[in-house]
Amino acid sequence: MINGLYIRVKMSTVRLMIIFVSIGVVQNSVIRQEGEQAQSLYDSNDKVFVLTHDNFYQSVFEQPYASNVEFYNSFCGFCRNFAPMYKAWAEDVYGWRDVVRISAIDCADDANNDVCRDMEIMRYPTLKFFPPFYRNETNNLGIEVQHAPMTVGEPHLIELLANITNAPSSWPNLKPIDSPSPATFFDSLPTDVEYVFIVWHPKNDSIVAQKVALDLKHTNGVQIRQIAPSDAFKFGLNVPSAVYVGSKSSNDIQLVKHLPELDRATVRSTVEEYLKSKGVHIKVGQNIPSLSPRAGSAPTSEVNEKDLAIIEYVKAHEGTVYQSDLESAIRFSIFHELVKYNNMNDEQITALKRFLSVLQKYSPLGDNGQRFLTELNVYVNSETVRFNGKMLSDKMKELEKKHHPLFSSSKWIGCRPSVAGRRGFSCGLWQLFHYLTVQATNSDRSHDALEVLQAIHGFVKHYFGCTHCSKHFQEMAERNGIWRVSSKEEAVLWLWTAHNEVNHRLAGDHTEDPAFPKIQYPSRVGCAQCYQQVIPIQGATPSTYTPHWESSEVLYYLRRVYSLVNLSRYGVDDDSVLPEMLTSVYSSKLHSSTSSGYSSVFSEMDVRMGILLYAFCMLIIVIAVKLFLQRGYRKKVYTHDFLGKI
Repeated sequence: MINGLYIRVKMSTVRLMIIFVSIGVVQNSVIRQEGEQAQSLYDSNDKVFVLTHDNFYQSVFEQPYASNVEFYNSFCGFCRNFAPMYKAWAEDVYGWRDVVRISAIDCADDANNDVCRDMEIMRYPTLKFFPPFYRNETNNLGIEVQHAPMTVGEPHLIELLANITNAPSSWPNLKPIDSPSPATFFDSLPTDVEYVFIVWHPKNDSIVAQKVALDLKHTNGVQIRQIAPSDAFKFGLNVPSAVYVGSKSSNDIQLVKHLPELDRATVRSTVEEYLKSKGVHIKVGQNIPSLSPRAGSAPTSEVNEKDLAIIEYVKAHEGTVYQSDLESAIRFSIFHELVKYNNMNDEQITALKRFLSVLQKYSPLGDNGQRFLTELNVYVNSETVRFNGKMLSDKMKELEKKHHPLFSSSKWIGCRPSVAGRRGFSCGLWQLFHYLTVQATNSDRSHDALEVLQAIHGFVKHYFGCTHCSKHFQEMAERNGIWRVSSKEEAVLWLWTAHNEVNHRLAGDHTEDPAFPKIQYPSRVGCAQCYQQVIPIQGATPSTYTPHWESSEVLYYLRRVYSLVNLSRYGVDDDSVLPEMLTSVYSSKLHSSTSSGYSSVFSEMDVRMGILLYAFCMLIIVIAVKLFLQRGYRKKVYTHDFLGKI
């Protein structure tokens, strides 16, 4: 009877194991098919022409129109802040699209790497102007449009358009009037021009006339020109801040209207009213084919059920670092950010070498990844190689193919956004930086306290794809004494302080992910002992006073959170790529997630069933031992003989 019971228990256990494995296989197949959300900041609802590696060269070069191209990085917070302004401007000047196209290309897209490197994009966002009929030749990299922060550089763009020497004949004349007298001016006009509207703006740098000229460029027989104050007197114009009209048939100039506010709208309405009074048909635009982004490029703000499950899991597991995030940050920083320069100076090469050296020593990649980093370090440190971004990219691809697969995952988990375009790489990079500083404290491979911080500083300065973020970080580094750090433990705390300072600066910014507001880390829930017991002043709220930290507790917390044993494989696609040490650590953690990474329900059920089966097996063993010990007694076996008497 006992043998039969044992066999039945064993068969039940096997069936349960088969069920668990089947569930795991199904869930694993789901995660392998998952793709990341689109990161593009522009979609088909915008009037921005979306460029990619597929259409950039044929859309920008050898065309009868000019192109104003924004090279941006979708992980860059400043680029996300800039995008609404760029969209609004593209909408406003959409009628100019046969003269200049307002375009954009995402340099954070791996597929666009070669384009952005070929155009020598060093910072984001960068605006470049490509004239009409521009040839795709060496050193034809476009003209950088000068613009102040959070402006689109419209004055410089107008200047560039006005000075084009090979403009198509259909373009309006955007140059200010430069003629000694009205007679010579009228003689120089094209034969089809009947009316010339002259805008006398008190400011020489005004571009109102040029903008109205572009708005009404399809109205036949009309020009809108600007005149400088010095030339206005030569023309006999004695009322500043006004619109005049000259008729070629009469060769005279008359005042149309004095306008205290000489803006685009008032000048344009003044011109239109006058033309209507003369029976001129006004054409504001032309039937030009709409410019739409490539199919499938539009980002979506909707979050699917799998995303929601991941986000809820992450929010419920504060203080967890995910292998997927670290690997995704490493992958993007290496294959994308480090290869952006066509020409690299000595300082950039030194920064690259330091960053790769730190990754080789302390990254959590498996054997394949470590071999890749080792050979890549040998390549960049070779005295016989003077490489650039293109050569480095080719070498990386060669090594990736040789040591494939390098990564166990290609998705964001702890850094997954609840709104498309948020978090992602910037979040993952902070996680990676913290992990590297902590791992350095646990290693004796280097005694240099500044080793990791110096590598981080060089990477952010030269390679991080957000120019303003990089500038802020460098200023903060100098202000907070990064070069005075004297121990590895101090380096951990310095980076933590810097991260909290950035969080404080960006808290409430419209680029903030609503599901993951930027708080002072760690929270009181995550580490209550990290906070000193300080009573805030009367009327203050937690957001109106600075936390007082217990530095020793914070250091202990960070070393625990960013330790090897705390890495979670939630979201990992392929366990075989993980380091052997990590695999053994994962298998020993009852609370670690399954490789599918999409539901904590399965892992909790797995643990409960494991405990239940363990208890049941122990009971069977006890019963079997009792029966074996009593086999010597030749008497009938009663239940109370091995269960005990009451």
